[in-house]
Parts: sequence; structure tokens; C-alpha cells
Amino acid sequence: MRYALNSQAASQTGVQQQGRPKLKHEQLRETVKARIQSGQYKAGDRLPSEADLAQEMNISRHTILRALSSLTAEGWIERQQGRGTFVTEGPRQTEMSGQTVALICSDQGDALMSRVIQGMSRALRASRRELLVLDSDHDEAREEELLGSLLHRKVGGAILWPWNPRARESQVRALVEQRFPLVVMDQSIDWPEVPLVSVDHELGAYEVTRHLLEQGHRRIAHITFQEESPASRPAISGRKAGYCRALAEWGVAYDESLVKYVEPALMKLSHKASVCSMLGYEQMHQLVQGDNPPTAVFLLNDIFASSVFRVLANHGLRVPEDVAVAGFNNDPTIRGPRWSLTSYDAEPEKQGYVAAELVTQLTRSWESPQRRHILPGKLVVRHSTDPSIQSPMSG
Repeated sequence: MRYALNSQAASQTGVQQQGRPKLKHEQLRETVKARIQSGQYKAGDRLPSEADLAQEMNISRHTILRALSSLTAEGWIERQQGRGTFVTEGPRQTEMSGQTVALICSDQGDALMSRVIQGMSRALRASRRELLVLDSDHDEAREEELLGSLLHRKVGGAILWPWNPRARESQVRALVEQRFPLVVMDQSIDWPEVPLVSVDHELGAYEVTRHLLEQGHRRIAHITFQEESPASRPAISGRKAGYCRALAEWGVAYDESLVKYVEPALMKLSHKASVCSMLGYEQMHQLVQGDNPPTAVFLLNDIFASSVFRVLANHGLRVPEDVAVAGFNNDPTIRGPRWSLTSYDAEPEKQGYVAAELVTQLTRSWESPQRRHILPGKLVVRHSTDPSIQSPMSG
């Protein structure tokens, strides 16, 4: 049986979104929810696998992941490690809407955001609260609309992972001035009263670069996005600062020719598969074509890795023997048939858990003991920087 993603299924769920047509993952989410509510899928039933759903419904697996992540966050289904995805008894009904915490984010179905949501859900379950995921879908106008709707929704608090943090600063300030329990994740809005949870970008980049130095590399390149302004993207500036600090501590002179920048316009489109597959390609090509090419490269983000490896393969260069490659985020979807990527794990479950705990604290008392939570992650070393570690194709 092939599912129909239509407006009838959406109306059955009672979910409405004004001002734009529903996206495929939203239609799918509402279709599955309608089938649960109608009894077609009963509590305890196991859903088909993500691959089977993608094939049966003729939509991408990424779309399936986004829909299932949202349904998991809402409490309609649960994922059991090694067993599959099962229908639950349904979201717990609460007497007060204040028991609900909203998450405003993009990419709610990608692997990293799914891990963030898992951490939040675990923390909120302990305090008998629910998580409402509101997807801005990389749309600044949509993000503004969702943030502006929080008071009308009467939720008990919110967590914002902003797509454009600077554009949201005035809205965030207004909510905080009203003592609305709001926590910002990953992007720093430079105002001390705004609670912030983030991975330590500088520490992570420092540890990655130090690892490359310990492996004997001295010509270490860095591929990153061009900053629009130093404060606008703390992940960019922080990771470059960590890279520079490690070089300085080892007495390696900073070489501007080894730092290559991707246009900032592409950063706003990096969620698109067609753009993502090319990120860093031209920059890596320039590096290997130079008079004194690097022996290692540190990538701002794991999503650059596939294009970088493609360039190296095209030039007949081996990883890590000729060029070592390391990234940031430890994205589980970034894997290749011949390589496994050394990366810094930002531990997004921990970030999500701390953010949800902080929102809960703010609902009880505005005088939170700590406003800024900058969390360490951990370096995960794999074959792309250490030849002693077996590659995926070995054996």
C-alpha cells in the first residue's frame, strides 16, 4: 500500500499552519499521526523501517527522518535501540499548556538535531513536560513568526537554535525582559541576560589541530566559511581561534594561504544536498594545486568532507598518508566506502539535555545560577588522520 500525502490527512490531525504550503515531511508526519489516531496503527505496533517507508512512499529517507523525529518528539512514536520504531500510547495529556516547552530549529530530522532532541526529551520527561518541535526550515521569516508566536501559544518555555541569530536579537531581548523562560543554543546573542548553551567551539578546534600537530603535521590547512562579521557566527570565529591557538602553542607560524574560505551565501544553502556535495571542493583544489600544499586539513564542519575526499582522490592523494583530514561535529551520516573521518563530537545530546534542564530551572526561578553553559565535546580519532586505525575497506 502506498501512502497519500494529502490535505485530508493533515485535517484529521487538527494541525494547521498558515501562510505557506505544507512541506513533504509535514504532510508525512500528519499522515502517520492520522493513522495512529484512527487506529490503523495501534499502540505497540512497529512501524516499517525508514528505508522501507522511503521506498513505499516514494520520498527521500531524509524526509522520513524529519517526520519521524517530529513524531518522536511529540510522543506519538518511540525508537528502541536495535528493535525499531514503535507506536506509543500517545502523548501524555497535560492540564496546563505551560507544561510544554517549544524548540524552534531547522533540520529537525537530520542526525545532529535528532540527537539534540533526544537529549531534550530525556530531560523534560523527568519533569513531566512535553517538547513541541517547531521547524523554521531555514526560513528567516518563518523563524521570526515562530518566535513571535510563543506567548500566544502559552507554552511554558522555549529553546531557540537560531538560523539567523543577529536578526532575532530584538525578539529575544523582548521575551527575556518579560522573564519568559527562553534558552538560546549554539549561536551567541551577545547579551548577558540571555541564557546560552553551546559546545566550546574554540576548545574543539584546538584539540583537533593539536591532534594533527601530534601526528607530525606542520602545514595544516583550514577550510571554513567567510565570516560576515566576527560576532555573527561564533562557530566560525571560535573554531578558527582554536586552530590558531594550537599552531601558536607549537611554534608553527600562521599562514594565511592555508586558510580557504567558502562564500557566506553558500552557508545559508548548506542544508541543500546539491550545495552540500560541493562545499569545500574549490578550496581544497586550490590547496593541493599550490606550490607548497598542506599535509593535513581541518574542516569547519564534517559536511565539507565528501568534496574534500573527492578532490584528493582526483589528484591521486592518499588519506591519511599524503593528506590527513579532520572535521567537526562527528556527524554519523558523513561516512564513505573508503574512509572514516576523524572529528570532534559536539555531543549534541548533552547540549539538548542541559538546555532543557535550564528552561525547567527558569520556569521555577528566574534567578538561574548560571547563564552561559559552554560545554566540552570529545575528539574521535579515526583512519582519516591515523593510519594505524583500520579503514572501512581494510580486510
